[in-house]
Amino acid sequence: ISEISFSYVTQGESDSVSFWIGNTGVAELQVLQISTGTEFFSVDPSQAAIPAGDSAEIEIQFMPTGIGAYIDTVLILSDDPHNPVLTLTVSGMGINEFADIVVSYGENDSVSFFNFPLTRVNETWIQTLIITNAGTPDLEIEEIFIDGDAFSTPVETALLPFLDTLEIPITFAPESEGTYSADLVINSANDPDEITYTVQLYGESSDHIILSVPDVYVTIQEAIIAAHPEDTVEVGSGTYEESIHLLDKNLVLRSIDGPDSTLVEGDGTGSVLTIAGGQSNLTRVSGFTLTGGGGATGGGIRIDSSSSPVLQKLIIVDNNADEGAGVYIESSSPTLMNVSIQNNNATGDGGGMAIRDNSNPILNYIIITGNDGDNGAGIFVRDNSAPVFNNLTLADNEAGTNGDALYIRNGSNPQVTNSIFWNNGEESIYFSPTGSASWITVDYSILDGGESDIFTNDNGTVNWGTGNLEDDPLFANVYLLQWPSPAIDAGNPASDPDPDGTLTDMGALAYNQTLQPPDPVVDFSGSPGNGEVALSWSFPLDPR
Repeated sequence: ISEISFSYVTQGESDSVSFWIGNTGVAELQVLQISTGTEFFSVDPSQAAIPAGDSAEIEIQFMPTGIGAYIDTVLILSDDPHNPVLTLTVSGMGINEFADIVVSYGENDSVSFFNFPLTRVNETWIQTLIITNAGTPDLEIEEIFIDGDAFSTPVETALLPFLDTLEIPITFAPESEGTYSADLVINSANDPDEITYTVQLYGESSDHIILSVPDVYVTIQEAIIAAHPEDTVEVGSGTYEESIHLLDKNLVLRSIDGPDSTLVEGDGTGSVLTIAGGQSNLTRVSGFTLTGGGGATGGGIRIDSSSSPVLQKLIIVDNNADEGAGVYIESSSPTLMNVSIQNNNATGDGGGMAIRDNSNPILNYIIITGNDGDNGAGIFVRDNSAPVFNNLTLADNEAGTNGDALYIRNGSNPQVTNSIFWNNGEESIYFSPTGSASWITVDYSILDGGESDIFTNDNGTVNWGTGNLEDDPLFANVYLLQWPSPAIDAGNPASDPDPDGTLTDMGALAYNQTLQPPDPVVDFSGSPGNGEVALSWSFPLDPR
């Protein structure tokens, strides 16, 4: 044996267990020492001489002085040449000689307060506490009641034998918005330490609530189904292997820790996120990585049916679809901000994004890179759509046929401001030669090759506005600008300033000039005089 357990022993009392040491050798075994490390366990005898083929009984006594777990090691030293040192683990639990009430919830075995989740007005939430008798006599609970509004329990009295348990279901049923508090009072007749045990209860109620994933709901879709319009579904970090559909509800769907920590991975058969219930801008989705989508349209996100949600802080990566592999927008006008659309692959048109059928989305601070498709590897726009592109970075997209960055078709009118189109192949912006004429407006943007990199095919108009450049934007890692990029401070002066307070930059990622050392002065010189030196220099020159 390697361990002995005494189970439960009442404090102040003792119990004993015996084990035997045998001698299987041919000579007498001298057990030189048998000892314990604490005063709560003792052994008798402490030495033994055991003839060959015989054995000796060793008694261990456990004497707990308090309530709780005890553990010790019995050390055995002998003249056995092969095993001169042996150890034996002993353990036991000291229990109360009186009835002892323990109130627990989950891993907390000493509950003194309890918070209920945010609960909807006129709905109920039930949580269950557990009462256990940790003492040897029966625990006599004479009275259980709740002092306060909105909380209730059906349990009133109980008699609990040793280690028996009692479930106390508590119902929170608010009738109006606000915060609530009450006391769960448990009166016992024979627990000398806690004649009255009180648990403070807290709850909050609102017409619109937060549904937590995975703490309360295992999947995101399960929470969406349970949600009411204008509720919030809040998602903890992790990878969720599912596809999400917002149904016909305006909801806030957000992660706690952002897109790097919260991934939604589809199964390759359909969109990872579908918004197709006519949602308004009350619907907001933020803080997810959407990957692994597939199907006919919108592997990452599909938005249609006159929906206009607001999407922020998303990473849409490694999705596939026939059209609009990253994002597919049909007859809708969403707003996207701070979104990265990368490495998506369309077998048809719109590797990064497809916009069609009278859609008028607004895209602010969007990175669209590394996407593939037949036409419009970055963005495909068609059928009287008028997207607004502010501070886009479209780079390294590759079309199988035409329009590596942007393909425009059939009466569409994209507007481009403060954006960078770079390294998208030989046909960066391409107009379809068929269908109604389209047009594009470009201001304060960098286009690789300039206006000559726009192919109208005599079926469109280019409004080549103010402040456009064709210089290398000097991308660093992940398409950040590096000094002295011509895109820095080169955006529309009327646009909102960058976070560092300077003029807006072109592209999705602004350069932080607070980290930039000052420009060196020029024409620095000194003229010695009587006990002094006169220094002079010219005003620093911006190297751009």
